[in-house]
Amino acid sequence: MKRVAVLLYPEFSNYEMSVALSIMGQAEKPFDVFGLTSEPIKSEENIYVIPQMTLEQLQIENYDGLLLTGSMNPGFF
Repeated sequence: MKRVAVLLYPEFSNYEMSVALSIMGQAEKPFDVFGLTSEPIKSEENIYVIPQMTLEQLQIENYDGLLLTGSMNPGFF
């Protein structure tokens, strides 16, 4: 089964991510959390999360979806 790639970025919405990951867990859909680097990333709720892998380590052929949460900081992108 292909996986979903979950991108973390500064000021990501942890609330939105947790709801989406809960639904994927109930559906037994596997996912991996990645970031641009392997450094901890701070959410808009001031929670630090360590990505499982970096963008360079991501093997795109293993994925059929990409999860991007919202953010109160539209300046990141």
